Amino acid sequence: MASSIDSADSKKKRPRRLKKVTIQDVAKASEVSATTVSLVLQNKGEISEETRKKVRAASQKLGYRYANSPDMKRTTGFIGVLIDTMENPYFTEMVEPLETVLNKEGYASVILNTYGDKKRQDHLLESLDHLNLSGLVIIPASGTDEESLKKIKATGIPFIMGIRHLGFGEFDYVGPNYFSGMQQAVRHLIDLDYKAIAFVGGEQNNTAYIERLSSFTSFMNLESIPIVPEWILSGAPVFDTGRDSVTQLFAEEPHPTAIIAYNDIVACGVIRGLRDLGLVAGKDVAVIGFDGIRQAAIHSIPITTVSTPPERIGFELGQLIIKRIKEPGCMPVNIMPPPKLLVRQSCGSKPKD
Repeated sequence: MASSIDSADSKKKRPRRLKKVTIQDVAKASEVSATTVSLVLQNKGEISEETRKKVRAASQKLGYRYANSPDMKRTTGFIGVLIDTMENPYFTEMVEPLETVLNKEGYASVILNTYGDKKRQDHLLESLDHLNLSGLVIIPASGTDEESLKKIKATGIPFIMGIRHLGFGEFDYVGPNYFSGMQQAVRHLIDLDYKAIAFVGGEQNNTAYIERLSSFTSFMNLESIPIVPEWILSGAPVFDTGRDSVTQLFAEEPHPTAIIAYNDIVACGVIRGLRDLGLVAGKDVAVIGFDGIRQAAIHSIPITTVSTPPERIGFELGQLIIKRIKEPGCMPVNIMPPPKLLVRQSCGSKPKD
């Protein structure tokens, strides 16, 4: 008897899992933009009463639950952290204090890895409604534009940016003062009589790269130090880029006597590339990194680096996203902790004659 019942049950159609309603669905049903829907549900903006009624009716009919409504704030305790990858030591060191701040405020973090891929980032951003996040910290992937940030804003989820700056003054931001950091690096080299200086690493469509390179060229020009275009080499901010850059830089004369790397990981690659050529960082060629990760201090040749302290950045990101959640109407804030040059063995003496 049991088998016949099971057989009969198996023939019944299983109920389909309902697709979760998004803000885009409400916008389509209301024949308005997602931004307008967001403003209506937040009771903001100069929007006609007719449009407000239409949006609210569509929202109610579809059963849409707005991510930034008071009810949702009470039911979710998660803050998303949209980041390149936790394989990058800088981000690992940054996230630790960020999570400490969030935990003290009763929130847990949800790490969303983009692996530096804008398409993957866009896909994750489109899923925000499904995640029911109370807030979002975003380290924009290379190639991210302001339109992407405006789409996040339209969801009503409180968010802030870190490390890579977009829409200056329009959105909350915590990140390094790249100009000051690069100024310290170039000044240190000039004071040690280095004049043949290269800059390697970093992706050209990344705002952090653009700011670092712009700061490098600006200060070199200010000090009347010649810039050799062939000595500015871009590439993924990874070890292999540093090593391969050395091969290219030293393929023919003249070659640089000092190299500023986009970050400390690239600097590690530069030091390895020099060693492959029988050269020693800090003796034959000066090397300066950027970021100030722990690994730089314990490298076989301790790396001189511009410290943009990841612990401080992470702490400030945590504090700022909590403030944005509690005070959604407050003016955007830009926080740029001052960098500091940490002089070590890879660049601490004058060039060899």
